[in-house]
Amino acid sequence: MKRLVLLTLGLFFAIGTLTAGNLKPIKVKELPEKAQQFLKTHCKGVEISMVRMEKEALEVSYEVRLANNGKIEFNRKGEWEEAEYKGVGVPVAIIPKNIRAYVADHFKGARIDKITKEYWGYEVELSNGVDLKFDSKGDFKRMDD
Repeated sequence: MKRLVLLTLGLFFAIGTLTAGNLKPIKVKELPEKAQQFLKTHCKGVEISMVRMEKEALEVSYEVRLANNGKIEFNRKGEWEEAEYKGVGVPVAIIPKNIRAYVADHFKGARIDKITKEYWGYEVELSNGVDLKFDSKGDFKRMDD
């Protein structure tokens, strides 16, 4: 019985260690090349205020914060997964054309403050508080409250 208790405690400790988030400040040059290129292309002239890497279990992700209230999250390959620019709007060049067109046609004057890539498509938050869902091709699916 004592061995079973110790084994169980050891298992919980191991699982806790694997799933504990590990945030570490890093330099821009330590980001994956694809993320560095994204920043050079879409964030030219904007000061980078913080870059950090997060290790969680077997996953690695990166977060970049910009001086203009922008925040971009990248996966381990350096592909952007989320871009949030409260008050200034997400750079137009990273928003799929269909999504840009839909928002321009149906929500005049609203800007896209946040866009998240999901496995099923995109989630978009507009400056007017409306949340929209699009499929992986950028076709509108639904509006959330």
